[in-house]
Amino acid sequence: MVNKIKQYSFKSNNPKLYLIATPIGNLQEMTPRAIAVIKNDVQKIYCEDTRNTLKLLNYFDCKKKLVSLNKENEMYRLTEMLDDLAKNLSIAIISDAGYPLISDPGYYAVQHILTNYPYDVVPVSGANAALNAIVSSGLNPQHFLFFGFLNKAKAKKVQELEELMLFPYLVIFYEAPHRLLVTLALMKTVFGDRQIAVGKEITKIHEQWYRGLLSEVLVFLQQKEKENVAFGEYVIVVDGFIAPVQAAVADDILIAEIEQLITKQNYRIKQAIDLVANKYKISKNILYNKYHRLHPKK
Repeated sequence: MVNKIKQYSFKSNNPKLYLIATPIGNLQEMTPRAIAVIKNDVQKIYCEDTRNTLKLLNYFDCKKKLVSLNKENEMYRLTEMLDDLAKNLSIAIISDAGYPLISDPGYYAVQHILTNYPYDVVPVSGANAALNAIVSSGLNPQHFLFFGFLNKAKAKKVQELEELMLFPYLVIFYEAPHRLLVTLALMKTVFGDRQIAVGKEITKIHEQWYRGLLSEVLVFLQQKEKENVAFGEYVIVVDGFIAPVQAAVADDILIAEIEQLITKQNYRIKQAIDLVANKYKISKNILYNKYHRLHPKK
């Protein structure tokens, strides 16, 4: 295993694997640095779809060798990447839109290279659908969780949503158009009625936003936009759990909820205490002490 803790991206002479973010719709959002790296610094590009990347390169008058990289062939392509880097060639990974690795291929190659080889992995900034959605949602962006795509199977999707039910901050999801209404309905059932924002075709000419309570947005989409919903790419931003103001809760109820999170949902002790403290708006330190008085550390 390579013992390489520090990477000096701009002063190193090592071959580099660039992770280049690309526009999520509007080609004018390709950064000057990304264009320069593609033109001047890389000899080959591994991309999700060579046809889409070719259109991007043609738009910026770039010519590079393109090789497909997807979830099915990523392990196979790693051998070719390592061969390129061993020849002192710098290469890039590009997704069809946005950042590679984020709900897209590339993680297996990056993790393997960083763990076993003395090559540099360098990010090149660019557009990101999740961050665009967060700042445009009208919801508090101070803390958030990016979840990405939920499981396609209904039962597993419900399970994933239930695990997020008490999360106190924004959660960001990606969703396909043909699953959008079903997913929003399940969110309403599991989360209850929360503030949400749904972004469609972000940065593209048909960019649209739907904001309001989950129930309001869902009814509007079902009744007013049903045909329009069937097309496009969606980002869903859901507000975090806010516990209702209530009277003081008995210690045994608090401890029981903590133990349920630990035993049935596999939360660590600190995570479970934090969630229950946030739910009931009580001090985490006080609740921590209450729990450990009944469960002293060994």
